[in-house]
Amino acid sequence: MNRFSNHILQDPFKRSLLILISFLIVYETILYLGVGLRQPTWADEHHFISTIKEFGKEISLNQLKTYNEMSTPLPFILYAFWGKLVGFHMHQLRFFSLIIALFTFITFYFFYWQSSGRVHIALLVTFFLIFQPYSIGISVFVYTDMLALFFLAWSLIAFQREKPLLLAISAAGALLCRQYFIFLPAAFFLYYLIQLIISPRGKSHTMLISSLVSVVPLVSLLILWRGFSPQNEMGNLYLQKGLYFHIEFLVLYISLFIVYLFPIIIYRWKKYYTNYKLLFLSILLSFTYFLFPVRVSEPAMAVGVFTVGFFHRFIRMTLGSSFEHIVFYLIFLFSLPVVLWIIQDIYSQIKYRNPNSFLFADLGIIFFLIIMPLSYLNWEKYFLPIIPIALIQILGADKFKFLGISMKAVDN
Repeated sequence: MNRFSNHILQDPFKRSLLILISFLIVYETILYLGVGLRQPTWADEHHFISTIKEFGKEISLNQLKTYNEMSTPLPFILYAFWGKLVGFHMHQLRFFSLIIALFTFITFYFFYWQSSGRVHIALLVTFFLIFQPYSIGISVFVYTDMLALFFLAWSLIAFQREKPLLLAISAAGALLCRQYFIFLPAAFFLYYLIQLIISPRGKSHTMLISSLVSVVPLVSLLILWRGFSPQNEMGNLYLQKGLYFHIEFLVLYISLFIVYLFPIIIYRWKKYYTNYKLLFLSILLSFTYFLFPVRVSEPAMAVGVFTVGFFHRFIRMTLGSSFEHIVFYLIFLFSLPVVLWIIQDIYSQIKYRNPNSFLFADLGIIFFLIIMPLSYLNWEKYFLPIIPIALIQILGADKFKFLGISMKAVDN
């Protein structure tokens, strides 16, 4: 036993993994006892649980076609299987949320360790994800977001290790949790297409095909639905005007870079705030805020929601609604150099025919910003999926090798 313990304690990866798992078990136990067993249904939880119970009764084509939600069905189906095993009471379903969160954060840790080769970086970045304001809620409540992040983590591992089958399965899994995760296979596809055109290497062909294969389950659902969501009353309510690009939603998601990635961006401030051309362009573009200010979507207001998330609510609580657009303008202004730097990086890598693995992170962020404004809702929580990818891009090559790191990473 002592020999086994010493082996774990002497290995940096195993020691840090043990620290992470121990922390997560304690942290989630506190969450479960303090929130999971006491808090009544929270926001969308009540109708999510109703849908899970419906899938617990029956899983059929008709059910898949008409269930009363807007997002894809995999989380409801998996929660239904869990419910059949242990029960459909709220606290029983929330326990499954904690299990999903546990494995999601461990998977992210494993990815960041593989990509950096340094356990302290992997731990710090993973804890940064754990303590994101929305991560806390989706770790315990019966929501669909954490399962989508679990598949995102495995998609990143598949990309990092160049595993075509794993890429197809994990990206498909993410899409079967949330339609807007289409930004992920889109980024994979364009990355490998650019790589094939400019500098073919390794498994580029099979990885390109895998990115296409991953969208097949979602396309099958879209055909079944004859639209972008199931045929139900909720869809009739929220999609009356159809899908179109909301520029004010784009303004919000750009602004959130400086809000939810603040300490990381400040750590890398020279990367974004010392290029005078980008700063000048940012100042010019920032005035578009006054044409398309951040606002709550009509469907959200129809159900009594009057902010776009925690940060918006915090502004109103501390400064009042009179100052909210001043704050949003400023964070939009300071987020623009980050996005413009990413666009410049994509242009440079293509122009000089020197694409590297960080091009995927760039493309993932840009596709995210293209896809999300097409939604009928804008919400700060929807920024969560891009944070793990943005961390790679912002911290850069001196922290992450990203592709080709040995499985025997060494802490340094």
